[in-house]
Amino acid sequence: MCKEMSNVKSEKALLRNYYRKLRNSIPEDEKERLDELIFQRIISNSLYNECKILLIYYSVNSEVDTLRLIKHALSIGKTIALPRCNADRTMSFYKINSLDNLEISAYGISEPAEDFDMLISIFDGALCIVPALAFDKNGYRLGYGGGYYDRFLSTHEKINTLGICYSVCLADNLIREEHDISIDYLLTEKDFVEVCNG
Repeated sequence: MCKEMSNVKSEKALLRNYYRKLRNSIPEDEKERLDELIFQRIISNSLYNECKILLIYYSVNSEVDTLRLIKHALSIGKTIALPRCNADRTMSFYKINSLDNLEISAYGISEPAEDFDMLISIFDGALCIVPALAFDKNGYRLGYGGGYYDRFLSTHEKINTLGICYSVCLADNLIREEHDISIDYLLTEKDFVEVCNG
């Protein structure tokens, strides 16, 4: 690994630590308030209401809560799919009909069972809610380092992508690498923006 790449990796690791601590420091009652504001913004947005398939992750720890959005999507009969990580460091999305379709992965994350009848292979009209520790105003994200979403989105460029985060985790510019993928839209408890990139 060249020195420049090593420096980028080190800087990203420091930023991950910073934003993880920042997010963890939000008091529980404030987090609940922010989660509700973000939830209301999403369900009133045409991106959500008009999408044919919702690709969404099951939030953990101090991430923006997605469970209420999953429950809402299920309650209105929207097609919804969650990611499952594969051994080759890719991920696949499987449709779920209820939260009973989920199981706990080796990483302690709720993910869908590997049921190939529920595997999503056509993504026309899909909206993908993308997780991150932080986003910047150009739509780039500071992920968790696994590269799963970058690999997935690089092969499914027509999927609409929506990044959600708390406004304190929205930066002006984040360090990025050549393989990093920009998302299309950003939503916080305060703002919704269509990213203008390049």
